[in-house]
Amino acid sequence: DLTIKYFYSPVCFWCILEDQHLDELLQKEGQAFKLEKYNQENCYDIMQKYKLSLTPGFVFSSKTDSKEYTVDGYISKENLTKIICDVTGYCLNDKDLKSADEDNLKGKKVIINFQ
Repeated sequence: DLTIKYFYSPVCFWCILEDQHLDELLQKEGQAFKLEKYNQENCYDIMQKYKLSLTPGFVFSSKTDSKEYTVDGYISKENLTKIICDVTGYCLNDKDLKSADEDNLKGKKVIINFQ
């Protein structure tokens, strides 16, 4: 039910940390949400549409809520986990996330680069 649109820049330090968090969440509980990944260099017009000015940037949407919620800037792994839990009711176990094997990514990561 939850879609996360994630806007990043390949030269952004906070985006590198965010990528690690999102990869861990996808690996452990990817069935709880869908991730769409947008490179800010190619998608600046979409960022403007959502009034995002920073990377990382997020747009959260749910099938059960017609409104989209935006966040400019870094979100900790704990807060991302809480958002997923609050929206989907599918609460993740942070202890399990720390022990996850990064070689076996689950879920779907969609990288969108508009040219």
